[in-house]
Amino acid sequence: MKHYLSIDIDFWHNIDVAKRQLNKLFLKSGSIPKVAVMNHQQMLSFVDNSGASMLINVDEHSDVCNKNTDRFECGSWISYVNWRKQGEYFWIRNSRDLTHGSCNGQDPWNFDLDWNKVKSIYSKQEIDLCKYLKGCVGIGLCLSPCYCYNGAENIFRDMINKYNIPYKRGRRNEYFGAKRKPPE
Repeated sequence: MKHYLSIDIDFWHNIDVAKRQLNKLFLKSGSIPKVAVMNHQQMLSFVDNSGASMLINVDEHSDVCNKNTDRFECGSWISYVNWRKQGEYFWIRNSRDLTHGSCNGQDPWNFDLDWNKVKSIYSKQEIDLCKYLKGCVGIGLCLSPCYCYNGAENIFRDMINKYNIPYKRGRRNEYFGAKRKPPE
C-alpha cells in the first residue's frame, strides 16, 4: 500500500532525539519526494497529489475532526484530504492517553470521521521512522511553530538545509483557517 508520511516536529519533546531520528530517516529516504512546511494545512496539496492511499501522521495532535467540520486549519487539515473516504489514516501519537492531542472537540479523536479506516498507536519518543519508508511516496516535515518545543525550529532548519528539502513558507500563526467544507 502506498502511503504518505507526515511528520510534525512537535511529536518530540527532546530535540536531541528528534535530530537523531530525522537525520536517520532523511539519510535513508533516498529519492522519495520531500517537502517542509510551516503549518500542516500547507501539506494538503502534497498529500492529495501523492498517489497514496494511506496517510501516516507522526504528531502530538490528531489533526482530524468529524465530518461536519467547516474550519480548515492545522487541527483539521486531515479532514480535507481528497481521497480520505477510500483511504486509511494512521496517527502515531506520543501519549498513551487517547484524549491528549485530539482535535475533535469533546468527542473521541476518531468519532464521526469520513475516512475509510482509521487507527492510532502510541509510540515513545524513540521511534524508528525508517520502517515507514517501504511504500512511501512522499515525506512532509512540519514545524507547527505554535506547538513545537524550544530548539525544534533550529532542528527543522538544519534538516531543510542539510538534506536540501524544498520549503513552503507559511504564517507563524496557525489559526488562519478558512471557513469551508471538506471536498465530497
